[in-house]
Amino acid sequence: MARAISSRTFLTCLALFSQCAQTQKYCNPPSPLNVTYKPNFAVCLATVEQMINTTFTDQARLGEWNRSGCFYGDPANGVLSLSGCYDLCGVTYEPWPWKDTFDRLSLWIIPATMLMAHLSFPPLHWSNYIFVILHAAGNPVDSLWSLLTRLKMHRRLRRTAESILPQDLQISEQVATVFAAYEEIGWQDVSEHFKKSYQAQRLDEREITIIRQASHELSVMRSVSMPSTLAAIATLIGTLVTAVIRTIKMVELENTRVNNETAHTIAVVSLLFISIPQVWLSARLGTFTTVSGAIFTIDATNARLREQSRKKRRKTPLFPPLQLAICPLQTPICRLPLSPCPLRPLVSQDCEKMSKNGRMPAIPKSMDEKYSNEEYSNVQFSRKWPKMASYMGMNSSWRPCKHLNADSCDPRPRQLLFISVCWVVFGACAPAVFLSATNHANKMPIGIGCRSLTWLGILGLWLFSFAFDYIFQLCIYRSSTLRDPANKLWLLWHCSLVKDGIITGGITTAVLLVQVGLYNSCWCRASFTFIVKLVPYTIYEWKTAQVLWTAIPSSGLTVIFELLLFVELRSRIPKDSFALVSWEHGSPLCKSGEQVQRELDLLTSASAAKGACRTL
Repeated sequence: MARAISSRTFLTCLALFSQCAQTQKYCNPPSPLNVTYKPNFAVCLATVEQMINTTFTDQARLGEWNRSGCFYGDPANGVLSLSGCYDLCGVTYEPWPWKDTFDRLSLWIIPATMLMAHLSFPPLHWSNYIFVILHAAGNPVDSLWSLLTRLKMHRRLRRTAESILPQDLQISEQVATVFAAYEEIGWQDVSEHFKKSYQAQRLDEREITIIRQASHELSVMRSVSMPSTLAAIATLIGTLVTAVIRTIKMVELENTRVNNETAHTIAVVSLLFISIPQVWLSARLGTFTTVSGAIFTIDATNARLREQSRKKRRKTPLFPPLQLAICPLQTPICRLPLSPCPLRPLVSQDCEKMSKNGRMPAIPKSMDEKYSNEEYSNVQFSRKWPKMASYMGMNSSWRPCKHLNADSCDPRPRQLLFISVCWVVFGACAPAVFLSATNHANKMPIGIGCRSLTWLGILGLWLFSFAFDYIFQLCIYRSSTLRDPANKLWLLWHCSLVKDGIITGGITTAVLLVQVGLYNSCWCRASFTFIVKLVPYTIYEWKTAQVLWTAIPSSGLTVIFELLLFVELRSRIPKDSFALVSWEHGSPLCKSGEQVQRELDLLTSASAAKGACRTL
């Protein structure tokens, strides 16, 4: 079987080589041609059609042109060889008319801008807006993986809170909101700490009210834009429909392969499909409207809870002090815990030993302890947080730590990575490549050309960008020159942004060059087959092109939305029943208006009852 496949492959390559050798004959026209250096394919097509209608009716002239090497096969078919295209049409490239170029650019730039505007932009310095866009466009695999990890982490925190407080799901939702706020700031998981404190001593009414107030304040300062996000996604899908209709209408009107760039514009729109899951996940997570509001809310909540703990003599506070994450760059290794010393205020001996061995970085000191440099004190943390927030947790699309729990062999991070890669490869790049590879002149089903190679190059850049970040993160993690994890994250963040900026600039330049007309040349029209076909579509080719222009991008959208449903739908099997599928919740921080109003009503009623008790 393998031998038969190799023989068939060898014969196919041999046939293609002989075809290329046949069509690479030097063009020697029997009569001089008035050809300019800059090509004009519309004039060239008119010349070919005139030759078919007049010159080729003479058998003698037909034989001369057949021996000239300017045509592929029978000259009456009007199929040019590459050398013939150079001699009949022109040598360089023909830029598209500026009006057509502007129409094509406006077709996808506006929806692309609308989609990018719906990414999660924390209220940081204006440069952070540029950084988020660069990372989303320069490394979509890591951006999607980070968003999925945060969404899964927030959902896991909700389920953990429900398991701790199964008797009251409303209180568990409010506890999960506080958990998610901790996780947002420095990837700190406090669910285990809360569970131990709660199991030692249950919550009283005053503590429930304090947690409910914190949940309400955190949710109010959370920005969610799901309706506008759906509108932006619908606009992109409408752009795809518009591009397909314009392509079909243009070809029906012109009935020629001369003006075929709008068909490749569909491929550019397909590349933009990668923004759909990014903005969807960003809307499901939301972002805080203030930089330090969540920090002040958590600090005030902990202060009120400590006061209440002293009254009821609770030994362990419900929530730990706010601090940076421990070992956020640690790479999971099977049979080793994620954090050998989780959430300890001081650096213990085992962590010091592992730090010296280079297996994990030194742990940051507790935020509520005042050391000589006061680097991690609460006051310094609140002051420095606006400068550190961009690379310490507020940007949901950038997360070096992809762990979901302490089990380093948990398969879910790898599953989320697989989903992210499928979105990029099969949802965006594959439709673009196949659209351009099937829009060519020869009889082969798929022919690689300049545009399809460009889209493959963009896919290669995206995969290289992810691999670079992953390898560079391992190098930074094992570096012994930087002891502070915050400094490691700062270096990783800025180096990644420089790389993302270069890659984004290269991708943007390549797409613009395609749209302007750099590929509108004989060489790119030949698609490496040395055959240039400018004559009108046949009925079969026209029907096939319509099907491909519609089906290929639709398949990319199908892949994207199927994976979104896989992420959003949750299956559960009740006892003695069939499996049920339900819509998964988003982040606990993103509450609906009804939930926020319900919390406010409960707080108001509790305050009124407390005031009545004081009056009595």
